[in-house]
Amino acid sequence: MSLSSKIVVGLLLGLVAGLCFGARMTALDTLGEIFLGLLQMTVLPYILVSLVSAVGALKRNQAQALARYGALVLALLWGVTLVLIAIASLSFPEWESASYFSPSLLEPAQRFDFIGSFLPSNIFHALGAGSIPAVVVFALLLGVALLRLGQKDEFLKVVNALQEAIGEMASLVMKTAPIGVFSIAASAAGTLDLEALKGLYVYLVTLTLLCLVLTFWVFPMLVKTLTKYRYSEVLDVSKDALITAFATGNLFIVLPIIAENTRKMFLRSYETHSPQSNLVEVVVPASFSIPVAGKLMALLFVLFAGWFSGEPIALVDYPELLLTGVVNLFGSSLAAVPSLLHAHKIPGEVFELFLITENIISNRLGAMTSVMFVVVMAILVATGANRKWRWNTFAVVRFAIVGLVLITAMSYSLRYLYKAVGNEYTAYDEFIARDLLLPAAASRSLLEVPALRPQEPSGNTLERIAARGKLRVGYYRDWLPYAFHNKQGQLVGLDIELWHQLGRDLGVRVEFVRVYRREVKQLLDSRYLDMAAGVAMTPAAIASYTLAAPHFNENLALLVRKDKRAQLREWQEIGSSERWHLGVPNAYYLTSSLRTALPNWQVQEVASPRSFVRGDKPELDAIIFGAAGASAWTLLYPEYGVVVPQPALPPVPMAMPVATNDLDFVLFMRQWLEIRRTDGTINKLTNYWIRGQRPEGSKHRWNFWDDWVMRSTPPVDE
Repeated sequence: MSLSSKIVVGLLLGLVAGLCFGARMTALDTLGEIFLGLLQMTVLPYILVSLVSAVGALKRNQAQALARYGALVLALLWGVTLVLIAIASLSFPEWESASYFSPSLLEPAQRFDFIGSFLPSNIFHALGAGSIPAVVVFALLLGVALLRLGQKDEFLKVVNALQEAIGEMASLVMKTAPIGVFSIAASAAGTLDLEALKGLYVYLVTLTLLCLVLTFWVFPMLVKTLTKYRYSEVLDVSKDALITAFATGNLFIVLPIIAENTRKMFLRSYETHSPQSNLVEVVVPASFSIPVAGKLMALLFVLFAGWFSGEPIALVDYPELLLTGVVNLFGSSLAAVPSLLHAHKIPGEVFELFLITENIISNRLGAMTSVMFVVVMAILVATGANRKWRWNTFAVVRFAIVGLVLITAMSYSLRYLYKAVGNEYTAYDEFIARDLLLPAAASRSLLEVPALRPQEPSGNTLERIAARGKLRVGYYRDWLPYAFHNKQGQLVGLDIELWHQLGRDLGVRVEFVRVYRREVKQLLDSRYLDMAAGVAMTPAAIASYTLAAPHFNENLALLVRKDKRAQLREWQEIGSSERWHLGVPNAYYLTSSLRTALPNWQVQEVASPRSFVRGDKPELDAIIFGAAGASAWTLLYPEYGVVVPQPALPPVPMAMPVATNDLDFVLFMRQWLEIRRTDGTINKLTNYWIRGQRPEGSKHRWNFWDDWVMRSTPPVDE
């Protein structure tokens, strides 16, 4: 059995083992890490040595041909990939979407440091840090310097011997690939969270089909159309690397395999030394420092993100996205994608979806496609530089037309399929179904302030709570996500949870009273309420209330219809733009300061965003609101979106008003909140109510052994 067959068997057995035994297969993680480490051990030295050896051995005319055909082939492969990405994005249908607050809303775009990545001020640091572009530049310059030297043969003999030794090391390591691939596949299949893929199937199906078409049809057929090599020969050269790259999600570790197999293919075509094999040793290692096809798939995600968030990128903006995307992707895609999202006015929180898909399947598909990209680039550059291309205009035109028709038909077929399958919007139901996260105190809720209220003694609030046997607090209507009624009619939210914990710590019941903001001050003065739901801690609020310490920081954002988000991205543009109509909730005490800061805007105070999102206030263009609260409203009304204009304003502390002038209770609340912040309670509640994260727990992952074998085994009678 060949090595590639053994790797396929290892991959399939690993997938079966993961499905059968689930998370138990994570015990094999160590084996997988050892395999990856052994493969990575040889790659960076291989890149350095092979580039120096190959470039140094070239003649001047070969080097010029290599540069010329390298640029031509790279432009061809980039062009084909980018055009097909653009066409594939036509498959995205229309649906509603919304998400919880994400800190990425507030983050400025990361910029790629082109100079720092490509100019090795210290080659030893670049080698130690794994800075591949810098190592490639150094090796190319050293190879070019050797071209200019007369006496270099002895040095090149040593370098060639070292290169052969590294290649032999890689071959020895590859003999363990079936075991390593089995371990990686078993662990991945055993821990795959299918729930994380919910709502992403449109992107994943489109990405999968695009990668398969590029890998197994477009790229190999380019070689068949332009050279003498057959489709089967291209697959034979790449099969070992394709399987390993897909199993590991890593192109880097298979570069020596690609170079060796491609070089052997050229040698089989010649009775003596192949003039192309030397060029392969330049092209393959250099390819890792450029955006290959797998990396370019990040641009498909950016197009998907714009569609998914309700702000699709216009067709006229595609050229800008694709060209700037190529430049950004010379660096890490983890830095490039947020930058591209920001540049095209797409909410940054969808970047988390990119991370999910990368960790599950996208990196594997991308690595597989990149292998074929590198193989085809090496073959085309080497044959072109040695004038071995076969140009047939009819064949080239036929290939281009068939390819475009095929991808376009696939995209529109997928579009109609997605539309037929449909997408049920579930974020609303999931949000209003949320229950309290932590154990609750005994409580009751009043929907209004009683007309007849007991006379409350003045003085210390803690003593009054103890004498009464209950903590009485006021909450506001429409105060998402701090206080609201869930689907079961239960009062829930961040502030509600904190009051439950306070009641448990004080050993009393909690009485929740729904109040209007205009009456809170009087109810606190009369001592009927002990405290109320949080308000923005502004100078105006401090002048009106006695406030406890802040328990959460809100970042100001704009709640707008999705079709207006692109017009409200920068504060500088907003302040100088045409006259807009802005609503300001009275809980933020910002009306006067906003009228000063935005003189072109008409600022109007509103009680709640509900009237705006329901369309009862058509004169309003936007509501200024906390980003966390605004995100919660978009879950209920997904046709609206959240914009945090840049630069992001300083956060506004949210604090709870307490009984007027009771400084002892203010001190108590400050210390109590600090305790709950230190023990992680506030962070846990914030993640749950603000960011929508589910609590960590032992969520069961279905597997054949636990859910089929063990459950179907009858108990043994004693």
